[in-house]
Amino acid sequence: MVSFARSTFTFISMKKLFYVLLLLAGSVHAYADATYYSIVIDQPQTHYINVAMHIPVTGDSVDVKMPVWTPGSYVLREFARNVESFDAKDPNNEKLKWNKVNKNTWRIYYTGGADYIIITYAVYAFELSVRTSFVNEQQAYINGASVFMYTDEQRFENCEVEFNYTGKWDKIVSSLPASANNEKMLTATGYDELVDSPILIGNPLMLELTHEGVRHRVAIMGMDSVDSDKFLKDLFKVIVQTTKVFGGSPLKEYLFMIHAFPGAHGGLEHLNSTSMLVQPAAFTNDKAYADMMSLIAHEYFHLWMVKRIRPAVLSTYNYDSEMYTDLLWLFEGLTSYYDDLLSYRAGIIDESEYFKRVLIYLEYYSNTPGVHYQSLAESSIDAWIKFYNPDENSVNSSISYYKMGSLVAMMLNLHLMDKTDGEKSLDDVMQYLFEEWKGDNSYGVTESNFIAAVNKSTGVDIAQFYQQYIHGTGEIDYNSYLSLAGMEAIRTDGHISKPGYLGIELNNTLSYW
Repeated sequence: MVSFARSTFTFISMKKLFYVLLLLAGSVHAYADATYYSIVIDQPQTHYINVAMHIPVTGDSVDVKMPVWTPGSYVLREFARNVESFDAKDPNNEKLKWNKVNKNTWRIYYTGGADYIIITYAVYAFELSVRTSFVNEQQAYINGASVFMYTDEQRFENCEVEFNYTGKWDKIVSSLPASANNEKMLTATGYDELVDSPILIGNPLMLELTHEGVRHRVAIMGMDSVDSDKFLKDLFKVIVQTTKVFGGSPLKEYLFMIHAFPGAHGGLEHLNSTSMLVQPAAFTNDKAYADMMSLIAHEYFHLWMVKRIRPAVLSTYNYDSEMYTDLLWLFEGLTSYYDDLLSYRAGIIDESEYFKRVLIYLEYYSNTPGVHYQSLAESSIDAWIKFYNPDENSVNSSISYYKMGSLVAMMLNLHLMDKTDGEKSLDDVMQYLFEEWKGDNSYGVTESNFIAAVNKSTGVDIAQFYQQYIHGTGEIDYNSYLSLAGMEAIRTDGHISKPGYLGIELNNTLSYW
């Protein structure tokens, strides 16, 4: 089977190469300075994506790269591991010399007179997650960082992607616009936008709503039907409440992409869209449905918080290596605090259910010895090596910047409301940050200007709070903050304090292939 797939790719690559050459006098030259990708998926059952990439060149050599990570998921994914059958040719179909100079870089040597070269390669795509790509007979789901190569010289120039496939698929769904002359060609203003815009080719269930002039599309794979009236009604409420936090929307169109299959979970934010995995029960079971709505709120919140309001380190992406920031607690933890809060404000969950979810933060703090050894700032920095690679000792030595960040964000919100007699809250901080950063992503948020932003938007100095709870690992007196809202959490004996507890927890999950 493997041999058949590879020998077929050799033929398809050559066929597509000639096809690209035929286009050079037409649509390809419409953008003389653009990188052009041709995607061929002619045997989806083999899970291969075949790529022909047209690259403008000016010198004697060019380095072509595959990202080692994807924005929003802070761990090295090494996408080059799925690349096969790399080759390079000039406009006359003559093979070019090339060599691989490191794990994710191919150097191509070219001394001809033309201003472009063409490379071809195949990507094995059989991992359905929010970070990777997946192809089978039902769909082609493409996360850009795992499929599209790039050059530093062309990274910020226009690029085009044209699709050719034999699957019985009706729709190409993405936040990228289609070409005016070709519905199977998508365009992007640069590689960053291309990577940050997942693409789904298949026959998804499509839903749509509009709020304040912003069109919201929903593409659902894995469900033949859903209670669309209820779903859209609740989605609308979440959109309204989230937009209200920031005081307005930064765009005119947004896409929710949802895959439903057994064992699925998780989401990843993108520039003008989000990709989420949920279990089919999310559309039929009340608790699972509420969890899905909180996930939707979380990813939609990221439209502002991390996609427009960014950590300074992430103002320009480096796809070759880790990018360290001590603010993941803020961009992920605070977002996790808001996701349940927004579900409550939207009426998806009631007060009783909301407080049950708050207790999860407190139980996590009480049952995680690592809170005394790793600060939130440290957990943010260490995400690349610890959070996504846990072991049996992780609970003792490290923390989740999601869960601990949620607890501290709640405490900060109560602190702000207390100091301002209820006049100010984190909502005011979010509106200030959005207004400050919405028009310029060339610089981002640092620790010091976040503290300053809180002061400017609420009048409250949080320098001491920040040092104690973001950089510190001491005991947290959470009841002193809960009491500001007339609440108290009473700890009962948890499983971790029961005699004979071995530290073993069982988790049953299903793999989807």
